[in-house]
This record gives sequence, C-alpha cells and structure tokens, in this order.
Amino acid sequence: MAITNASRLADFGSGIGTEGAVLQFNNATQRVGIGTTNPQTTLDVNGTVTAKALSIGGQTVSSLGVGGMRKFGLDYETIKKLNPKIIYCSITGFGSQGPLADLPGYDMLVQAMSGLMSITGDSDGEPTKVGVAVIDVIAGLHATTGILAALHSREKSGIGQKVEIDLFSSALSGMANQSGAFAAAGVIPSRIGNHHPSIVPYGVFKAKDRDLAIAIGNDKQYESFANLIGLTENKYPHNIDRVKNREQLIQVINSILY
Repeated sequence: MAITNASRLADFGSGIGTEGAVLQFNNATQRVGIGTTNPQTTLDVNGTVTAKALSIGGQTVSSLGVGGMRKFGLDYETIKKLNPKIIYCSITGFGSQGPLADLPGYDMLVQAMSGLMSITGDSDGEPTKVGVAVIDVIAGLHATTGILAALHSREKSGIGQKVEIDLFSSALSGMANQSGAFAAAGVIPSRIGNHHPSIVPYGVFKAKDRDLAIAIGNDKQYESFANLIGLTENKYPHNIDRVKNREQLIQVINSILY
C-alpha cells in the first residue's frame, strides 16, 4: 500500500477515476487507494499497512459516513495509537452522534433540512436550492479552519487531535443573518427572490436591455443612486423607510430603469 501524488479521491472501490470534479477538488493531494469494498478483506490483507501509511502523514481527512473508516480499521482511535501527533478530520452530514447521525450527508438534503431552501427563490415560487453545493464548500472551509487550529495547538503540545465537522451545523452557521433576526426580533424569514430582507434597494432590477444587479449599502450611496437615475419622488432617504415601502420603491426604480 503506497501513498502517491495523485489527482483523485481516496478510492474505496468506488470507481471514481479521474473525473473533472475529482481533479478540481483533489489536485496534488496525497492518495491512499484500497481496492475493495469488503471491510474484512481490507482489515486482513491491508488494514495494518494502510493504518501505518495514514499515520505517517500529519493530517488525515475522511468524508465517509459515521463508522465508515472504522470498518476498515482506519478510525481515529486506531490511527492515534500509531501516531499520537495525527490530526484527524472527520466530515459527516449530521455529526457522529444523535438521531440523525446515520443520514447521508448530501448537500441538497442539508439545504432543505436547515431551512436554507425555504428562504431561497421567489416569494410565489417553490423552495429552491442554491446553484452550487454551497454547504459542501462551507463545511470544507470549516474543516480547514479546524485543522489549522489543531496544527497550531500541536506546535505547542506535540499532540494531535480529532476535528469533527458536519454539514448541518455548517449550514446553520451560514444563515447568521436570518437566525440572528429571529433570535433578536422574532422575524420569521421568507423567500424574497433576489432582494435583501433588510436593505433596499439591494437586488435585481429590470432595464430595457438586461437585468441589473444593484446593491446600495447605505443612505449616502442611495442618495447618489437616486440622483443618478432621476428619482425625485418617494425617495425615502433612510433605509428603514425604504424597507417598509419596499414593493412601491422597487416598482418605481424598475419603471425608471425600463
């Protein structure tokens, strides 16, 4: 069993090969290949060698489900015995414990269960997933942060640790504005299309030849914007008033631009 410089995921008999997504996300990574999906065969033939190979590196990342690595004898407890300095990052869908631990960690599933889809899309449309696998990306960034923190700790203590990341918690952390508004004022978030719940104008507007993305971050910017497009009536110089009169102002801006 060898560790090689390769541009693909650890292949646990999945036949992933070198597809575009694998190349994109795993370029120049270290790979350990196990050519079987039979845990017993792996443990008998390659288990000890593979565990030692993983322990040689400073960090190990697993995105298998809960207990997935344990089946191969490659769980944190086993690797730690061979190398106490190992930093072992486990990424799951809903954490390693609790009633949802065994659910698969699919990005769209987590977008739905976290409530992200309930606030994405047009107000009169259906719940919509984000156009990219945004929860996977957020969880990956959290994993990077956790690993870096563990590396910093190891520099001082000489001891590694296990970093646990789950997609569901990552999704909730990304909804800070909505959860904060609910906690502070009881505001229940809803879908408002491409517009912002607490800033106006901040969204997509109709022009004669194309759609325009307009983001006005403060009252001073809004004053300049209003003068630029010739908005003279119902200007609402303060954002709080613009939010209260959102629909009217959006219609006025659209009529001027179109």
